[in-house]
Amino acid sequence: PDDPSHRLWDVKSGGGGLLDIGCYVVGWATFAFGRAVPEVKAVGALSSSGADIRGALALGYPEGYASVGYTLEAPTPEVTTILCSKGYIIVDGPAHAPIRARVVAEKSRGEAETTVLEEALPVYPTGAGFCSGRTPIFPHSEGFVYEVQEVEKCLAEGLLESPVFTHQDSLAIVRITDRARLQLGVSYDADGH
Repeated sequence: PDDPSHRLWDVKSGGGGLLDIGCYVVGWATFAFGRAVPEVKAVGALSSSGADIRGALALGYPEGYASVGYTLEAPTPEVTTILCSKGYIIVDGPAHAPIRARVVAEKSRGEAETTVLEEALPVYPTGAGFCSGRTPIFPHSEGFVYEVQEVEKCLAEGLLESPVFTHQDSLAIVRITDRARLQLGVSYDADGH
């Protein structure tokens, strides 16, 4: 956004790219490697207000590494690639709400078999009777209905957290993003320094 008062540039409001969109790419790393906190190396750039504009993170795990990046300056393809010992998985964008993935299993050098997995988005009803007439504002944002349904299910069952994505899963992402943003030089009042 060009407006310097926009929430993304306001560190007092938790502004910056890492907490806004970088958490999604870090989430893919924890999906692949689990909750262990990796070695974190981060580089990036800050706005004049101190909010991070872009960043690249190298995350070192005992089993391998993740290389993730984000930016507020340009559109990105939002494609996620997970390399495995016998092939790889490509999650087509937008990665925050994907509908297609390809699992590529290497048979031999230069020969692979690809399996395509697809899940259609739910139909988002439109009109004044639904969500006060609002429409989705991000590509595939109607896919977030699955999160809403999980919250509703957990509330109905009296659960304080979802077994699908637990508090510990959230904290794993926070531990990584906290280390990264401190290396980037992003500091919030809540940090106490």
